[in-house]
Amino acid sequence: YSTIESEQSIMQTLGWTGSLTPPLCPSRLSVVDCFVDNLSQVEANIGINKANYYLDRTINHKINVSRTSAQHTRTITFDNKSQSNSWPKGTYKNYIRFFVNPNAQLEKALINGSELAINQVIQTQEDGFKVMGIRVDVPIQKQLKLELVYSTPLVAEESFSYVFYNKKQSGLDNDPF
Repeated sequence: YSTIESEQSIMQTLGWTGSLTPPLCPSRLSVVDCFVDNLSQVEANIGINKANYYLDRTINHKINVSRTSAQHTRTITFDNKSQSNSWPKGTYKNYIRFFVNPNAQLEKALINGSELAINQVIQTQEDGFKVMGIRVDVPIQKQLKLELVYSTPLVAEESFSYVFYNKKQSGLDNDPF
């Protein structure tokens, strides 16, 4: 961040501000109708500890694309390697948000195979994105699997390009994807 407007503009253009901006279709794919679908996964440790340091995560994202929709299944496996509940270790208390296409429709969310009630997923609109937020707690020496299933409507004629843009949260390790 810079208080000097010209510097801030340069940083914004280079994508260095950390802001979420809807991506554009790559020019080589824009010769036909082009649809850009995006997801930004943003985690916030709300446990007043440093348990995220002891956390491993694996991310799997599957997309089935048809002329009418893109069906997404995102599975995140959290593995808390903490050895004790003593600070700075302990339970990883996480509020995880998914910034997706504003027209996306949540179908279901599951934790360890159990479907969450719809009111356990907080859905809002923010800066041109739909935001789906879920609270998860991963106790020490435990794994938790979060599965998010949603769809994005597509309106395609004969030929179209589909681009999925997965923006990684700054500061997180290179988790297996």
